[in-house]
Amino acid sequence: MYETWKDSAACKGRVDLFFAPAGEREEPRIRREALARAVCMTCPVLLPCRDHARMQGELGFWGAENDDDRRVARRSLRRMAS
Repeated sequence: MYETWKDSAACKGRVDLFFAPAGEREEPRIRREALARAVCMTCPVLLPCRDHARMQGELGFWGAENDDDRRVARRSLRRMAS
């Protein structure tokens, strides 16, 4: 069987940390994302995960980035390209 980068992800099975529940408020989001970021920082596939989320426009917490982080990164890339 072909193994993808997702098969080696440290977050595998941790949907609770990486995707916000409906109606999540700011303080719980900040705590959840801090825990998610800690998992990401130990992950052997952090960069492929981050690249995937940026290229595919994923929602949630991917590659140590939330939606806002990816939006800023995409803007920076566009500025650098022009």
